[in-house]
Amino acid sequence: MLRCYLGPVTNCSDGEVRLVGGVLPNEGNVQICLSHVWGSICDDLWDHSDALVVCRQLGYTDTDSIAFRKAHYGRGVAAIHLDDVSCVGMERTLLECTHAGVHVHNCDTSEDAGVLCIGELLLEIPTIMMVEAS
Repeated sequence: MLRCYLGPVTNCSDGEVRLVGGVLPNEGNVQICLSHVWGSICDDLWDHSDALVVCRQLGYTDTDSIAFRKAHYGRGVAAIHLDDVSCVGMERTLLECTHAGVHVHNCDTSEDAGVLCIGELLLEIPTIMMVEAS
């Protein structure tokens, strides 16, 4: 069986997002993992609602976010995974938003979508349960 990949296989999970190219961890071009490969998102239709969803998915509070277009954080080298992403703003993950289809696009990496997440990063605190020893 022959398998072809658009890039190196990574440990990322489908739908996971990350920010690349920013100076701070709360900013950068958005990349999404599909089939264990990181790829970029084209900026067609990219707006504030899309940025809110990305920042929420990354664990930031919903205070605010800024959407950037035209590879604001530098031109990427990853394959383009999504285009025409359109979120309402209430979605929990970027994959819940409508889009043109995986690898369906009419752009190049000079149109990478970016975000600046404004708000606090919520850290998950593990739940500790006390049990009685027997």
